[in-house]
Amino acid sequence: MNGYQVTGPNGKSIFLPASGARFSKGRLNDVGVYGYYWSSSLGKSNSYNAYCVRFYAELVESSAIHRGYGRSIRPVRTVKK
Repeated sequence: MNGYQVTGPNGKSIFLPASGARFSKGRLNDVGVYGYYWSSSLGKSNSYNAYCVRFYAELVESSAIHRGYGRSIRPVRTVKK
């Protein structure tokens, strides 16, 4: 499966599959081609937007988009010591 491997500062990695996204018409698009993932950060201009990272081949970018769009999430838990 196509996707993107992300490696953190601790050297551990996670794989984000190119899971596609749901747009305004509700259909799932771009499966296996694009990966769209929500971040936990709200947009700076208004709370209707949140930041999303998008990847395709070697392109990786982020932008604030409307939270009504369907994007994947990758839950991450912070373990307190």
